[in-house]
Amino acid sequence: MPDLLIRNLPEQLRTDIGKAASASGRSLSDEAKHLIRKGLSAPLEGPEPGNSAWDELRNAIGAVQLSDSENEDLLVASAAARRSSARQTPEFE
Repeated sequence: MPDLLIRNLPEQLRTDIGKAASASGRSLSDEAKHLIRKGLSAPLEGPEPGNSAWDELRNAIGAVQLSDSENEDLLVASAAARRSSARQTPEFE
């Protein structure tokens, strides 16, 4: 079976893997293999495919629950802010 050499491994990472190995009853090498396998099978981080920016924003602030009237107020205020901050069109003679 081929070997894998990992150079310049930070000491703290090696210590963390060693602690996890002790807690799980695995060798340092077996724990490293377990963590690599676990990392490869984990879903990739990032936005869900097909989600809109609104969906992502809603997911990010999901703990905040607005009532329908608060949500409407937020939308009205956002639209007003966009209109007021819009750059004025220059006038040419």
